[in-house]
Amino acid sequence: VGSLVYFVCPIRFAHTATKLHGIMYTSLTCVCCRDQVLMVGSHADEVKGGEPVVRARCEAMAQAVHAELGRYRAAQEQELAELSSMQGRSAAADERVRKLERVLSQPLRLSPQAIAVSSKTGQGFDELREMILNAAFDKEAFPTFGSKQPGTYGAIHRKLLRCHTEESSV
Repeated sequence: VGSLVYFVCPIRFAHTATKLHGIMYTSLTCVCCRDQVLMVGSHADEVKGGEPVVRARCEAMAQAVHAELGRYRAAQEQELAELSSMQGRSAAADERVRKLERVLSQPLRLSPQAIAVSSKTGQGFDELREMILNAAFDKEAFPTFGSKQPGTYGAIHRKLLRCHTEESSV
């Protein structure tokens, strides 16, 4: 079963740090293969130029990250092809082939776009909430989400609701 991961980066820096985003997402592929990753640009209220600039920076961030992941995936496929064609591979090479096959067979499920938010103004949170719900109810990513849970989970949920009467933490 996969996880839902949020990658948050201040959108005010998105136009200068796109290579860094790619490197960070490349690192995520090593840890989060097959997981859902949502890109979130924070501090949207601090971007000079308003909504058009925020939207452009989100698009630039998403394009850069997807491009970097594409290059990284192509390099992994190339490495796998080279290792697979080797005869008399070492145990370490065999292990690397298995890891590459696993990662390539379960690619990171990266959101197609980045959502800009501001905790100061509340901007973008409705859109982010919708994106989270859509990701959570994706049966391919989370096949058991929304299904009946054992009674223990229900009991824990009820206790949490009793303990947090003002604002639910669930």
